[in-house]
Amino acid sequence: TTLWRLSSHEVEVRVLFSYQGPVAKLQALGMEITSHTGEVVGGWLPLHSVHTLNSLPQLRAAELSRPLQTHLNVSASMVNAPAARLQYGLDGRGVVVGLIDTGIDYRHPAFRRPDGSTRIVSLLDFSTTSPITGKIPRVFNQSQINSALQENKALGQEDKLGHGTHIAGIAAGNGRMPNNKKANYLGIAPRADLVVVKGLRKGSREFDSADVLQGIAFVHAVAKRLKKPYVVNLSLGGQQGGHVRHGDVAGGGLPGLSRWRGVLPVPGGGRDR
Repeated sequence: TTLWRLSSHEVEVRVLFSYQGPVAKLQALGMEITSHTGEVVGGWLPLHSVHTLNSLPQLRAAELSRPLQTHLNVSASMVNAPAARLQYGLDGRGVVVGLIDTGIDYRHPAFRRPDGSTRIVSLLDFSTTSPITGKIPRVFNQSQINSALQENKALGQEDKLGHGTHIAGIAAGNGRMPNNKKANYLGIAPRADLVVVKGLRKGSREFDSADVLQGIAFVHAVAKRLKKPYVVNLSLGGQQGGHVRHGDVAGGGLPGLSRWRGVLPVPGGGRDR
């Protein structure tokens, strides 16, 4: 990480301050402010100005910027997933994980079996048109995905934003990395089958609530055909529409799903609605 730099022949250090005064006083010390959130001010401070900080009564605390690491490798242990796998053999086998998001990087080894075949049972894509019906969305089956992988050809579905791939890795990534690199990022259900719904239409960065419900119905139909229980993940939300029980028609469909045995809808925590 970059904790210091050489600027105009002097050393600057990257700092974070808990500060309640005017930032002009910090700038007078030569500080280049790069962030100011509430009482926390971040930026670059000339090293020779560090000794003058005691003269600022508005400065409550100071620290150097510090390195942070990705923590998906510890998130599973925080919900006791490794213990559940060891004690009960719960690793996703026999279960479908449905993902309604921005798509998935179907080429990634985390979503493939040891023989290279895909773990994605079916993929519904609202960004492309079906060559059969001429309508949106398009369905890709497991055979089509495997053919694209074997022939190294583009499937036609792409996760341009990466959010769906990220969520899929948390939920069901098997920890495998490209080029056989070592990885510690094992998902909660690494041996589950995947049903993916790319819910974004072409050129859009928002989900349509009716498309989301159609995607849920798609996951339900595939899991029913496979005769497997399923979890469907919905890491999305919005502010439009009613926020009470009978004012949110789309959201009212989720409790109905949970009445089915072997079905668990999981909307993202902290979402708007």
